[in-house]
Amino acid sequence: MLYPKYLITVLAGLTGGVNAAAFNPFGTGSLQDIQSESDDLTNQSKTNNSSIDKELRRLGEEKTNSKKSYEELNEKNKKSQKKREDTDKSRNNVTEATQENERKAKEEQSKLERTKSTEEESYKTKLKDITDKFQSGASQVHGTLKSKLDEQNNKLKQALQELQEKNKQHIEKLMQNISTMTDQLFKSPEATKK
Repeated sequence: MLYPKYLITVLAGLTGGVNAAAFNPFGTGSLQDIQSESDDLTNQSKTNNSSIDKELRRLGEEKTNSKKSYEELNEKNKKSQKKREDTDKSRNNVTEATQENERKAKEEQSKLERTKSTEEESYKTKLKDITDKFQSGASQVHGTLKSKLDEQNNKLKQALQELQEKNKQHIEKLMQNISTMTDQLFKSPEATKK
C-alpha cells in the first residue's frame, strides 16, 4: 500500500517535468533547452523510480513483517487454542473425577449404613438372646433357690416341732417330778412310813 505522502511526491515529480515541457512559454526554445528538459525529466524519472523502488522495498519489508507477525499471531492463537482445549479437557477430567469420587463416596456411605444397620440388628439379636438366657437362667436359679429355701424351711419347721415336742415332754416330766417332790415334802412322817 502506497502512503499518500509518497504518492503525492511521486506524482508531483512526474507531472512537474511533463508540465514544464508542455506548457513552457518558450515552447519554441532551442534544441539545447529541450535536451536539458529531457535530461531533467530523465533524472527526475530515475529519482522517482528510485523512490518508488525504495517504497516498494519498504512495502515488501512491511508485507514480510506483517506476514511474519500474522504467522506469529496465528501460531500464538493456535497455542492459545490448544491450551484452551487442554484446559477444557483437564476441566472435564477434573469434573469427571469429582463426579466419580462423589459416586464412590455415596456408594461407601450407603455400604457403611447397610453395615451399620446389619451390625445393629445383629447386636440387638445377640443382646436379646443374652437377656433371654440370663432371664431364663435367673428364673432357674430363683426356682432352685426357692426350692432349697422351702426345703430348708420345712426342715427347720420340722426340727422346731420336734424340739417343741421334746421340750413339752421334758417340761411335763419335770412338772410331774416337781409335783411328786412337793407331795413327798408335804406328806407326814407316818404316811411316809406306811
